[in-house]
Amino acid sequence: MSLKEKEKELKKNLIAEVALQLFSSRPFEAVTVDEIAREVGCGKGTIYLYFKNKDHLLTCLISRELEKLCHDIEEQCLHNADLLTAIDNYLVLQFQFFRGYNQILSSWVRRRLQNQVREEWMEDIQNKLGRKLEMAVAVFERGQEEKRLIPVESYELARLLEAIFQDATFPFVGEKSWDSDPERIISLMKLVLTRGILA
Repeated sequence: MSLKEKEKELKKNLIAEVALQLFSSRPFEAVTVDEIAREVGCGKGTIYLYFKNKDHLLTCLISRELEKLCHDIEEQCLHNADLLTAIDNYLVLQFQFFRGYNQILSSWVRRRLQNQVREEWMEDIQNKLGRKLEMAVAVFERGQEEKRLIPVESYELARLLEAIFQDATFPFVGEKSWDSDPERIISLMKLVLTRGILA
């Protein structure tokens, strides 16, 4: 990679970091491209050299954070020799992702429902979501081979856990998100998911 390409990559990452902070602290609609440019220390036109519009920037952020999550799942779950630790890591990573990016994920879903996210931007995200699901399935299939998990269809289990974490971390309309200690919440979720609620 040439020096010019490295500089462009650094600028793109800086824009993404600033946008992530702003989108995470306030509603997406309240953040302007002008404000992002001011915080970065560049002109508004520079933002458009890297991103087609604010929705494209948001989509690229989701893609980038999903890539990090996939990398972490691969390292901490897929390549972990201890099955129980791998599953524990998977549950923690899912919880931290959905809880940590709750606001920008909610904004992105809302923008998709409003048809503001172009289909051509979706392929990369769909691929990463598919990759994330496949890695979870691989861990659960390993658990069944080792006779340590209940005999269920691994894809169904992976999708169910995904839905549980989404529902548990996305507040209902008008409802505040949990202000409780996240460590206590994830401990409770792991307990319920691995042992049930019966004494």
